[in-house]
Amino acid sequence: MNRIARKRVPESANLHPPVLLTKLNIPHQPAHLISRDRLDDALAMALHCKLTLVTAPPGFGKSTLVSDWVRRNHIEAGWISLEAGENDVLRFWGYVIAAFDRLRLGTGRKALSLLQSPVAFSVEQMVAWLVNDLAVMDENIVMIMDDFHVIESQAVLSSFYAFLQRIPERIHMCVMSRKELPFPVAALRAKGELNQIGIDELKFTEFEISSFWTGQTGESADKASLSLLAARTEGWAAGIQLAALVRKKGQPETLRHFTGRHHYVADYLMEEVFQCQPESHRLFLMQTAVLERLNLALCRAVTGSDLEEDLLQQMERGGLFLIPLDGERYWYRYHHLFGEFLRSRLILQYPADVARLHSLACSWFEGQGYLEEAINHAFAAGDLTKAADLLEKIALELLRRWELTTLNRWLQQLTLTLQDRPNLLFFLTWTELFLGHYDKVKNRLAYMRAALTALTAVDKATFDRMEQEMIIIENFLVMLQGDFDRAMALIQILLEVEDLPDGEGLLVSIGIELNEGTIPFVRGYYGFRGRMKLAAQYHQVYHAFIEKNGLHRFAFSSYQRTAMSEVYYERNELAEAMAFAEQAMEVAQQLGITGAYVSSAISKARIAHGMEEPTVAIQTLRDAMKQLDELGQTETQWFEFLRAYLVRSQMAVGETEAVDLWLKRPQPNLDAEITINQDFEWLTWIRVLTASGRLQEALALSTRLLDSAKQNGRIMTELEAGLCLAILYDKLDRTYDCMLALQAALELGNREGYFRTFVDLPEVLKLLGKYAELRKSGYMPELLSSVPLPYVRDIISVAGDFPKKEVGNEAASAPIGTLTAREAEVLKLIAEGLSNKEIAVRLVLTEGTVKLHIHRIYGKLQAKGRVQAIQIARQSGLIGHLRIDTTPNGVIQ
Repeated sequence: MNRIARKRVPESANLHPPVLLTKLNIPHQPAHLISRDRLDDALAMALHCKLTLVTAPPGFGKSTLVSDWVRRNHIEAGWISLEAGENDVLRFWGYVIAAFDRLRLGTGRKALSLLQSPVAFSVEQMVAWLVNDLAVMDENIVMIMDDFHVIESQAVLSSFYAFLQRIPERIHMCVMSRKELPFPVAALRAKGELNQIGIDELKFTEFEISSFWTGQTGESADKASLSLLAARTEGWAAGIQLAALVRKKGQPETLRHFTGRHHYVADYLMEEVFQCQPESHRLFLMQTAVLERLNLALCRAVTGSDLEEDLLQQMERGGLFLIPLDGERYWYRYHHLFGEFLRSRLILQYPADVARLHSLACSWFEGQGYLEEAINHAFAAGDLTKAADLLEKIALELLRRWELTTLNRWLQQLTLTLQDRPNLLFFLTWTELFLGHYDKVKNRLAYMRAALTALTAVDKATFDRMEQEMIIIENFLVMLQGDFDRAMALIQILLEVEDLPDGEGLLVSIGIELNEGTIPFVRGYYGFRGRMKLAAQYHQVYHAFIEKNGLHRFAFSSYQRTAMSEVYYERNELAEAMAFAEQAMEVAQQLGITGAYVSSAISKARIAHGMEEPTVAIQTLRDAMKQLDELGQTETQWFEFLRAYLVRSQMAVGETEAVDLWLKRPQPNLDAEITINQDFEWLTWIRVLTASGRLQEALALSTRLLDSAKQNGRIMTELEAGLCLAILYDKLDRTYDCMLALQAALELGNREGYFRTFVDLPEVLKLLGKYAELRKSGYMPELLSSVPLPYVRDIISVAGDFPKKEVGNEAASAPIGTLTAREAEVLKLIAEGLSNKEIAVRLVLTEGTVKLHIHRIYGKLQAKGRVQAIQIARQSGLIGHLRIDTTPNGVIQ
């Protein structure tokens, strides 16, 4: 069995999005650190509260205080130094999970895999999965977030608040910010779960000022000077440090010449400190202030100077607000206040150099492979051409990692035209599509089509490629919006194109994950939310497009073949379903498309069950789980889907241990929002609880899931939840409710074209017999509905559990009445004298698939060979005028 390629999808290459490890390091202690153990009791409360909030303006020593407390008390803690880039949901939670992962390997990986789903994202589910991982930790852990004030994204803030509400008792969050949190904390305060340390607690006392002054200057301060220092700085740590630096430079009267609030103190004292430096150092400080982080090589590139090897260490020891970011003292950053001061000085003294310095930094970062930082410097330099060039290189990777907010923010800063930057314009449109900005996508497509018409200096191949990409984007847009008619019209346009352009369309080339986390795949938007008749029509045309243009080996083909497999399976055409499932698995393995691989593997397992080969089904699932295990993807939603269907498969063969193990997991939250990528897990829970006799719990889940599915138009889930409800009502001796639930499911199944979903539930097949008797007796008038009894008959007859005469008053059909549409086609070609090989060519099937069809035809006609099968068909008067029923259940009526 081929292994999933390790380089094409984000999960297989690197589970976490790339993180700067320096942002996860607890800051190093400054050279002159004073003990502030008077605050130890306040900080120790962090171990007894959900949230510790440390708020004060910059320079009050928030980071130093907390990092020193962690080190002195050997607290098990994680640290995240937040920046503006973490306003992207994926980046923010990527850093949170990476920080927890450093403390406990593997923590949060499943939650992260959910963040990488392209369409559906449930904060509730992501939080639940992360919380479940954290719940097993047996020691107190403090997760510290520094500079939280930079987080302004409502999506990030909402998700963090949801997380805060549910963290286990041993997990404690410590947030440091320049301002109060932008969400309510009163409830936490009322419950005693909030610990607050503010500016009044952080102000230096006279004793602390004295200790700090002595440590910095080597001399003791007299009482009057201390009082003056305390009064002028108001206990502000940064002001005291600046004053000490000025004093070290031999200016004892400095304190008597400044007054005012903190920012005025800072400006005055920083100017004094700055002017005390040698001229070469002053220039160095200003030039390197354009850097968010710096090392010696980068500083040399930006300044153009051959700097001393230990220059940065010298400046750190000199107290110049230079903070090491790692244990090796390779990376540094300036204190935020000092950095802001230096940048303002640079703009004041050398305004023409700002863009040049950013350009030099951009070149260095690009050369080192840090393209994202290079892009930021390109924008800061005002070099939009360079920024666009760099984005051309990295946009694909960002889209694959689903860092949509970041990519979209950068692209929005560019003036993109179809003529100059078509690829970036398409990337921008894709990000808007996946961010759910559908109106923007619609307007942008209108603009792009108008611009395309106006293009003159473009060759036909390029013109055609752009046109096809626009059709593909609109096709996805209307599918996400559930507009079947427009989707069909667009796919028909693609089918009718005679010469597909040589250049690959954007979606074709990137191979992004299209599965939003739905099993079966057609449960989601790709199957019009489970509207099987529509899915069958759409994917037949889509399949014809792929076949016509030889696109079998592209990534999207694996999804389309998965969908075809599921459509054929629901119609009970198992041979075709198996062929498509195996083809989808092969392509998905080769291209590393995990969502398609898992969906097709589960489809193959379902088909194997339908063919009464449970051993094959279970082995297929175990093989798929082994593949994901080898790729380090056991903590992903994809692995959980495989595990869930394996439990169902094991239940089907009586392996009770699987049920016992599953029941040890946390149950779904009845009060939480249910998104479509949770449906499969909920349905598995319902089946497991039902099998274990916990009927009331299963009933509560079924009712909640059914309501959610109805409200949100999730057809397949509505059908499955309804059938589970019917089974539960029957077990609870609520026959009336059982029949009504079954009736609703039959109406939905008949309308939307479902078949195997009923057949796969043995309990439902038994209920159908009871339903038919009640229909016949007229005892329940509510059952005399539009559900045709032949539909019920076909479900039962294919399962083979009941004779047809039990269903209604209709006469039993001829044996051929149970043939599928494809089997009827094969029978006609047999009668024409075609060989198996010729039939395979005619119907575009493998010869093995044809043999399987013929075997099933013989069984249904009770024939021993071709001749007898033809005789039976002719005696029935059916050969020559077979009516092929093309409804999605695919059964000859």
